[in-house]
Amino acid sequence: MSQAASQCKSAIGARGAKRFSVNHLVITRLDAHVAWIGLLMLSVFLWTKISFSTQGTGWLYLPAFAVNVAIVTTLRLRSGVRLSLGLSAPWVVLFGAWFLTRLLLDAESIADVLGYTIGYGEGIFFAYGLGVSTRVLLDAVGRSPSAPFRWVFAMLLFAFNAWSAMRVEETALSAGSLHREYAFFDNDTYQLSGALAGVLAIVTASLLVRSSDEPARGMARIAKWALLLNAAATFAMMARLSQLLGSNAGLAFIVPIAVLSIATAWVGVRPPTMNALARGTQCLRSFLRALASVCATAVLLAAACAGAIVFAVANGVIDITRYRAFGFEESSLYNPSVDSRLRILAENFPKHLVHSPFFGHFFVDRITTGDGTYVHGLVAVLPHLGIVGAILFITMLVGIGAQLRSQWRASRRGSREARFAMLAILLTAWVVGYMLLTTFFTNVILWMSLGLFAPALRLREPPSEMSDIGLAHSGPSKF
Repeated sequence: MSQAASQCKSAIGARGAKRFSVNHLVITRLDAHVAWIGLLMLSVFLWTKISFSTQGTGWLYLPAFAVNVAIVTTLRLRSGVRLSLGLSAPWVVLFGAWFLTRLLLDAESIADVLGYTIGYGEGIFFAYGLGVSTRVLLDAVGRSPSAPFRWVFAMLLFAFNAWSAMRVEETALSAGSLHREYAFFDNDTYQLSGALAGVLAIVTASLLVRSSDEPARGMARIAKWALLLNAAATFAMMARLSQLLGSNAGLAFIVPIAVLSIATAWVGVRPPTMNALARGTQCLRSFLRALASVCATAVLLAAACAGAIVFAVANGVIDITRYRAFGFEESSLYNPSVDSRLRILAENFPKHLVHSPFFGHFFVDRITTGDGTYVHGLVAVLPHLGIVGAILFITMLVGIGAQLRSQWRASRRGSREARFAMLAILLTAWVVGYMLLTTFFTNVILWMSLGLFAPALRLREPPSEMSDIGLAHSGPSKF
């Protein structure tokens, strides 16, 4: 009797586990579809700001994006996923508290406070939250067990971004705001447009890597090549658009992102093994091998792109003198933007720093050398937030580095996880290095990237459930 009861319980338990696995699979596919819609809403919102750069356009798309994030979060929480804090969480909170304190003490109006907190151009809380929310959607897409879904929908989003870039140029041409002699729009907010184009490039790069698998043969290999070529064309359109908008920073920022993301998606990144994780030196070696492979591929891709451009210029296909990056205003390679930044750094940084070196003053440029004469770069943290703020900022970056390392060590679940962990390390290093002497520390690109690649709060799925729905799969993908 007891044996029959035990067999009955086992059968019920097996049916329950199977039912849970099927339900989990359905939820995973559903939230992947909702996540793709959310990424589309985000892209449309950013394109409205790039195109028009006005306060009254495109705002309905942002609530639509937030609704999709809420749906995905709810579905995943109901499926047993937990909210967890990242290693960077306490340091992000500490820096954010000091930033807000200094801003409230020094601001002259509520517009200053709102602009640097929730403004879409320089609001660090808005940008960081945007990054965390985008990570939720990208994780949902990346965890979809259907490779064709990831590839097709990624290519559709890439195609939408490329089409949007062409539409911006067509609109400017029909409105008569595109210079005939020089490839340049009449655009007073070119820096903001270039920054938002950089945000789109980061989302595109992340989606590319999140959607990549290890194809073996046949349609899987063809699909991956189509994905890479589609992404390359999209990056090219974004880079050209940044020049048409008059943003050299956009061009210099987007091209390395394109090369690094395509190289990461192309190369087979091997995750660390359990034995490697048990020995720190082994884990470091596996990371360095993967890093060397990606960087070597990136160098080859960059050389191939440079060679193609040189060939096109030599044969008259492209006239680079029409573009701002090649100094069309001076008919030389002299770049007034770089010269201006270096001059401001040399002349204004000492004056700003001595005003209040320990605690800083958020608007020190206004009260010393004039509004807008701030130092362009992360070094501006020191005069604007003081030594206290600089220490907290550096500590936060160290915490983010520790979280990126932790994400790499946890990426043994599959090749897609390892790829994205590698991309997070590469692009975070590139963003921080690029921002060091180029833009103010409240730039939307910086904080969106930190929230995306090392979120203080994220959804974490237990490894056992990952394997239940086939997400630990790291082998070749097939249709």
